[in-house]
Amino acid sequence: MRPTFFCVAFLFFSSFSMAQDTITLVSGKRVRGEVIHQGEKEVEVVTRAAKLLVIPKSDVAEIKMGKPIRKSLAAQIKGKELDPDALLAAAEWGSDTKSLKKDCLRLARRALALEPDFAKARRYLGQVRFEDTWYKNQKEADKALAKKMRASGFVFVRGAWVAKSEKGRLKRSPGLFMLDGRRKWRLTDELMKERKMLPWKGDWYKPQEKLLVDELRRFEELTGSLFQGAQHGPTTVVISGRRGEAERILSRIRATRKWFDETFKPKGETFVAGPSSLIVILRDRPTYLSFLKRGGAIHGADANRVAYGQKHDSMSFGPLSRVSCQAEPLWEHTLISGTGATMMRLWGHIDFDAAPVLYVAAGHLAEIRILGEIRIHFAKADGYDRVAKTTRKYRSLKEAKKLLQEALKDNKVIGLSRLFKTSLGGLTAVHEAQGLFLLQYLKQTNGDGLRVFVQDRGPGEFAARFLAAFKITPEKMQEEFWRWFEDLQ
Repeated sequence: MRPTFFCVAFLFFSSFSMAQDTITLVSGKRVRGEVIHQGEKEVEVVTRAAKLLVIPKSDVAEIKMGKPIRKSLAAQIKGKELDPDALLAAAEWGSDTKSLKKDCLRLARRALALEPDFAKARRYLGQVRFEDTWYKNQKEADKALAKKMRASGFVFVRGAWVAKSEKGRLKRSPGLFMLDGRRKWRLTDELMKERKMLPWKGDWYKPQEKLLVDELRRFEELTGSLFQGAQHGPTTVVISGRRGEAERILSRIRATRKWFDETFKPKGETFVAGPSSLIVILRDRPTYLSFLKRGGAIHGADANRVAYGQKHDSMSFGPLSRVSCQAEPLWEHTLISGTGATMMRLWGHIDFDAAPVLYVAAGHLAEIRILGEIRIHFAKADGYDRVAKTTRKYRSLKEAKKLLQEALKDNKVIGLSRLFKTSLGGLTAVHEAQGLFLLQYLKQTNGDGLRVFVQDRGPGEFAARFLAAFKITPEKMQEEFWRWFEDLQ
């Protein structure tokens, strides 16, 4: 409970900015801390132990004020000198500045003295809670824990405590145990059941993931293969493999979405829609064929994906056309590329007949950002043969730049109007490379125009919509784009 303070004639708030004050008592004893209140009958001081002491004025012989808190920090609490939340916020604000660290600790001590149950302030001061008691630091808490554990018949093994009767089993079969969050080894099955976790093939899932477990069971029944999964928000990954793989893929898909948001979305813009909520990865051909043979179906949004990897010669990726993988395990690249492309389509409300070069470019950039190289191309093989005179697909921005420089030199690039209007099936290697750099150019030089252009799908001639969005004609932008491209390092 916070102390109640009454303003009296002798109260002076200048002392709020003071720290390390010294109070000499009539008895000769000295009290050091921070005087926060002086009244007619008493003096209130916060000690270094973050305790609030109330000293009768009659017991005080002398008060010597120490150095004031630095002005920049004092300004943060002006008018809120007795507000624990404001005091701690100021301490956190200044904690990264070396010259303010000591004063920040004083503010945190004051916050805790005014509100003893302020857990956040205690943690700021380095205190550690064990059961219902706060200790000065981790070392003190460990001592208290050790005392209690030994008294309860526990022994310290492998960095934590375990019941003496389980010591031998822990050493023989450590995989059967897990830490319970209180530095105690517990049998995993026992602890998971206490937490009402759902068992599935050697793993445990949260109670709220029951539908995911049901989905894993359904895929196992359909294919005869082991499935694991991972879930975060609206996105679920189901894979014929280990759970760690599902978690890694989910993490990369989330990273792709975050990259897109940070790269293309203006501040404050909300992005409600998103790619498929269910991603299913069938890692081998037997599983894939078994899934199809038994009438497998994927439930969910329109962009649901089924990808199968390892040694295969094709893969299905939702609405994006079939992609040749040449017996390479490229399903992960397909997912990331498709996520980047789908984010661009949904953000810009782009359909497959409108500027597909932009969402293909977004897919390429996502691959580079998340996986380090481009492996998924949408241009047809004969497009590469006809335009680039090679079937080698570029994998980096450097290689894409070289391809585009050669095409520019041979006068084999096309104008922006035509590039924007080229269908997905009509894209060539040069088109993809040109779009890859064009998207970067637009984001760097005219991000607002890009947003307006891709989101405005109203009626009207292409040239008119282009001019309204970018405030420049396609022909003029084309000149500026190539100058920008030639200046790239």
